[in-house]
Amino acid sequence: GSSTTGSLAETPMVAARTSGAGGATENNAALCLPGTLEPAAVAGKLVVCERGVNARIEKSFVVRDAGGVGMVLINTSPNSLNGDLHAIPSVHIGDDALEPVYDYLETADPTGSIEALDAGDSDTQVPEIAGFSSRGPSITTPGDILKPDIAAPGVDVLAAVSPVGPTHYNRNYDLVSGTSMASPHIAGLGALLYQKHSSWTPMMIKSALMTTATDHASTDASDGGVFAQGAGFVQPNPAGDPGVVFDSGVVDWLGYLETYVGNLDAGFGMTIPTVDGSQLNAASIALGNLTGVETVTRTLKNVSGQSESYTPSVELPGIDVTFEPATVTVPAGQSRDVEITFTRDDAPADEYSTGSLTWNGNNGHVARMPLAVRPVEVAAPAEVSGEGASGDVDIEVTSGFTGTLGTAVHGLVGATPSAESVAIGPFDDANPVADADTDRFEVDATGAEAIRFDVDGAASADLDLWVYQVVDGEEELIDLSADGDADETVTLRNPEDGTYVAYVNGFAGDGNYTWTQWVVGGADAGNLTVTPPSQQVSVGDEVTVNAAWSGLDTTKRWLGVVGWTKDGTEVGSTLVSIG
Repeated sequence: GSSTTGSLAETPMVAARTSGAGGATENNAALCLPGTLEPAAVAGKLVVCERGVNARIEKSFVVRDAGGVGMVLINTSPNSLNGDLHAIPSVHIGDDALEPVYDYLETADPTGSIEALDAGDSDTQVPEIAGFSSRGPSITTPGDILKPDIAAPGVDVLAAVSPVGPTHYNRNYDLVSGTSMASPHIAGLGALLYQKHSSWTPMMIKSALMTTATDHASTDASDGGVFAQGAGFVQPNPAGDPGVVFDSGVVDWLGYLETYVGNLDAGFGMTIPTVDGSQLNAASIALGNLTGVETVTRTLKNVSGQSESYTPSVELPGIDVTFEPATVTVPAGQSRDVEITFTRDDAPADEYSTGSLTWNGNNGHVARMPLAVRPVEVAAPAEVSGEGASGDVDIEVTSGFTGTLGTAVHGLVGATPSAESVAIGPFDDANPVADADTDRFEVDATGAEAIRFDVDGAASADLDLWVYQVVDGEEELIDLSADGDADETVTLRNPEDGTYVAYVNGFAGDGNYTWTQWVVGGADAGNLTVTPPSQQVSVGDEVTVNAAWSGLDTTKRWLGVVGWTKDGTEVGSTLVSIG
């Protein structure tokens, strides 16, 4: 595990979960929350605490104050390992050890020790992406902008802190982790680059940092690749001389917003042409829906001070990539366009192929950008919506194959919203419990095409939605919606048969909300008609399908699925929500 404290000789070992003080719940004792441990049970012991709810470092102080002499902090789900500056000798281990450790604690007279590793004993690859670091792809766009962009140091960074308050226990320095450390690394490097190149725009600085980054030692397909690291691990010195950069400005990004938000023209007093996310001149390329062939343009701006010719090379399994021109010469201070065409070869549908595009300059500069391309048989909106007892909506569909594009209707299913209220209080995602500050809802998804849980709360509230699947009697977290407001939705497409549980937690503010849940089965309910039901298409064809509904009870909210079929086999779908 991870530790920065001293070692501990062989010591009797006990689980905090079974060492709770009177009145403490088993779950709260397991978390080593303040006041939950029984001194008689933990005095002189090495105590096993579970991660979650309260600060990691606080747990060691709770153990110390109850008389414990050491702590094993154990993750209950995949997460980072942190060498915090604990109050007593401590080690932090991963969730894969949770069951073995608890099994061992049930044996007679368990003991444990904390020992330093000898050089070479650790198999940790450095740098490596932390378990808590968010992975892509971004779900806020159709996949045409790659996120994350880049990675920087963010785990156990020694930093000056305020001694005021309970967090750092009167220290002037501490080990700090998270975006709160990685982000200022990038901001500081951006400031240094701006000092060196005061004429560079923010996007030129971002490009320089991205194209000179390196792969993480731990980054492979199982770790998420570009969806874990973005362009890679930031390298400050090479970023000062990247050779070329990829620049974009305010109007470009307004055009991107216009594409997905619309109605920006009046507010800015100008006509804003739309820009597809994949066509933004970014230092990465992402295509969320490749229907056969797609061409994007990248503009290389030479910032090296001398003319240089660049030849591209690509690593992208299952996708053919060609360039026009094949080699581009960019004079000093000038820019040149290159058209990049992606053609699906044998890459599987609905799966991302990830890799990199490297621009190799004849003067020694190398600029590398991450790639993420997902071929699809059908490109269609994830969801369309409407209002009223009857109505219709057009759905624009692009074919990635040649053959018969057919349709299959599931639903519409009506659901009556219900008024609910929840108290404000904590929630432990590893040990969810329905209590005053958490509501629990359960559904059977056998034969379901889609499940949706929806929370609609007051503007002043902050409610969170957590969704679990019941597997072998245990609830496993599979999705969540937990941003800073009270409007939260989780939709599960093609869920496995079985039971699903949703928890609504009151995080802050007003706990009143409206709850709605749907389970859309495979049957056509007869209230949604798709026209035409089928048609012949070729690769790249753009067609329009009309979905019309009728006879709906407007006191309910309705949800259905239009499935898209390729020669009779369903290869995609679009949700239809009414009300």
